[in-house]
Amino acid sequence: MTLARERLAAFGNAMLGLPRQLPQLALRSIKPNRALIEWCKETIASGHLPVVLCRIERLGDIVATTAVAGHLRQTHGPRARIAWVCAAEYVSLLAGNPDIDAVFVEPCLTTWMMVRRHLAPQTLIVELFLDSDRCCWTGLRVKQHKTGWSIHNYYCGGNSLLAAYSAAAGCPVPDLPPQLPRFVRQRAARLPAPAAAKPRVAVHFSSRDPARSWPIENARTFCHAALAAGCELIELGNERLVSAQPSPVACLPPGSEIASHVEALATVDCFVGVDSGFAHCANALEVPALVLLGAFRNFSGYFPYSGPHARGPLWRCLRSEGSLAQLTPGNVSAALLQLLAAGRLWEQGRGADYRAAVATDAPEHQPPFRQAVAKS
Repeated sequence: MTLARERLAAFGNAMLGLPRQLPQLALRSIKPNRALIEWCKETIASGHLPVVLCRIERLGDIVATTAVAGHLRQTHGPRARIAWVCAAEYVSLLAGNPDIDAVFVEPCLTTWMMVRRHLAPQTLIVELFLDSDRCCWTGLRVKQHKTGWSIHNYYCGGNSLLAAYSAAAGCPVPDLPPQLPRFVRQRAARLPAPAAAKPRVAVHFSSRDPARSWPIENARTFCHAALAAGCELIELGNERLVSAQPSPVACLPPGSEIASHVEALATVDCFVGVDSGFAHCANALEVPALVLLGAFRNFSGYFPYSGPHARGPLWRCLRSEGSLAQLTPGNVSAALLQLLAAGRLWEQGRGADYRAAVATDAPEHQPPFRQAVAKS
């Protein structure tokens, strides 16, 4: 699907849902988010600096930019009080983050702009979105000023999502890992599996962007091979592609919250999937991962992940220079078995053995970190 068609489809979907949202939009225009407004006032009255970060939707975008909160905490010190504004389904992801003092709900960018103008002028507002971002309810662009960052250039020059969004917000952040402290603690508390146990692998093969989805036939063939090799599989996400019954692939109950899927991801030995929000969650949890990347729009060799885990020995990108469909189930199965073997060596404290084992393998595709630069 071309970029123009993607934008047209997004706008069309927003227009179809707009009649259902009009009552809430009307109410929000009369009664904006009083809790957020009062929080800013109380923070100022207590002698602190209110910092409000806004990233409303998309799991991967929110997880990738969580490092911005910690960066701002270090920049402004104990004087800062940091809040995050997002849609309701993402609130639980930010719970337990020591760098975020409060989380407020806004369902879309249009309602955010309604409350934004009521915030105290002393408030530091950090909007983590691009010039080209549209409201999921109204389909409108709401960016008040142009930053030079858009869907046309945000991955240029090896930029990660964190680098692009933080630069667009006017606060460039170094190559820091995403932060999901609550789920990291759950992963750290898991019991190590015995050597003879079947490796548990989380899979996810769909994306909002069709170009980043792996064909369902390929995904199912891969899952059959992984099961035959002795793996236990669990499919993440509420869109069931490979766990449709009858299937030996496990899944969560329909309609499960995003947090439940992330909790399941925290228990596995490895993640295999496309560039999606769950891949960013795997990065935050330091889960060994095999990420499938193909050609995407006009970007060559794009790499959206940040932090040391995504550039380390247990994070592998299997790339296709063309369509993602060109990655065969056999290619992915072989790469998974190698990654699982590497993970075993790593957990046994044999990192040097792992590095020696992969020294003759194809070079990794992770580029070195670069300072984010918007390119037209």
